[in-house]
This record gives sequence, C-alpha cells and structure tokens, in this order.
Amino acid sequence: MCKRFFALEAMNDGMMKVYKNIGKFRDNEGTFYNWIYTIVRNSALDKLKLIHHPPPKELSEFKEKITQDNPLKSLE
Repeated sequence: MCKRFFALEAMNDGMMKVYKNIGKFRDNEGTFYNWIYTIVRNSALDKLKLIHHPPPKELSEFKEKITQDNPLKSLE
C-alpha cells in the first residue's frame, strides 16, 4: 500500500512540475510525451533520493539466529 501512495505522490509531484513549466516545452526538442515522461521520472527519482534507508547490516549480526537444525529430518 505504501508503494501505491509513493507512486501516486511521485506522479502528482511530477505532473505539477509539468503544469508549472508547460511554457518551457519546445516542439523542436522532442515529443510532448517524452518531455512529460522525463519530468515525472526525474521527479520520482528525486523523491527516492530523499528517503533515508537504514544502513545495511553485516551477515555476522544474524549469525546467532541461523540454526543448524534440518526441518526436513522431522518428516523422515
């Protein structure tokens, strides 16, 4: 559900940039569709850059959680 909200928010922000800058579009530089696509894509990428992801963890931190028990042995 969060992915959907992020996608909608990114699309909304990108389209607002398109509407605000519609006067800057030039026919001789490319198609209108590609111009919109580029603005919306870059807007979404900028939004992703602002999200703070937790630092990656080392595998050694999870070592104690790994067990050597074989769950298939109980099926024998």
